Amino acid sequence: SRNDTLRYQFSGTGIAVLFWKNPDGGNLMVYIDNKFMNMDDCYAEQKESVEFPIADGLPDGPHILTLVNSDGRVTIEGVKIYKRNIMKGTPGWIKVLPNTGMTTRETDYVNIVINAQQLNPGYYSENIAISSDGGEAVVEVSLEVSADNVPRILDVYRYAKGFHYLYTTNPKAETERLRVGGYKKQGIAFRLFSRGTPGTTEFYRWYNLQKEDYFYSYERSGGGKSLKGYSFEGTIGNIATSRLTNTRELYRWFNPSTGCHFYTTDPKGGGGTKKGYGFEGIAGYVR
Repeated sequence: SRNDTLRYQFSGTGIAVLFWKNPDGGNLMVYIDNKFMNMDDCYAEQKESVEFPIADGLPDGPHILTLVNSDGRVTIEGVKIYKRNIMKGTPGWIKVLPNTGMTTRETDYVNIVINAQQLNPGYYSENIAISSDGGEAVVEVSLEVSADNVPRILDVYRYAKGFHYLYTTNPKAETERLRVGGYKKQGIAFRLFSRGTPGTTEFYRWYNLQKEDYFYSYERSGGGKSLKGYSFEGTIGNIATSRLTNTRELYRWFNPSTGCHFYTTDPKGGGGTKKGYGFEGIAGYVR
């Protein structure tokens, strides 16, 4: 709907968005790394699928795609990510089941099976041609094979002093700050991911000395939040930007009287509402 925003983190040299144009379509504004790229008209007299190239030739690395629906309705089907050094799979690494047959219903499905056990870490892509009485189509399949290691989960501890909260994955490194500040340990608030975990990005921290407030965001710019008076303090771990297996929402709450922020996985605010905190949004997805 109008003014809805979708953010997607990807790693590559470019990206295209696949969406549907229709009679209710509006305008879709597109940003890469918070820089405006283009605005596309999603209106069409009849429904049709469109592939819209957003950017190519970007530095090969992590980027953030932001889509803003400025008017009407927009249906996003998916994205296509451009990468350098696409690798070729070994024979038999991809199969389609069934590979032949007759459709007895208006809608039928095929299964695409990937065998990644014999593949080296890297990016792979393959086109699958499907032919039928109704015509021909090409389905592009792409994936990343990661190194065979288990992501490390990081405990995030919450420390409190009145209306002020500090979250850290390394209390030993902040012993002096916690002692001088008079913070009291409240336990594990949530868990983050180690650096390099697929589907996650760095979770940054800022500090405002005057307000004694800590602010956290996975966007280096603060995600539209004014950071005037805040000092950048780096990252405390990695956070998922969309729902992964066994993750849950991390909610951000804000107290307008003190200018302080509070983070919790409790959708009811974890007691913060009793202290004057109001809901501000989802900061990401955590364990």
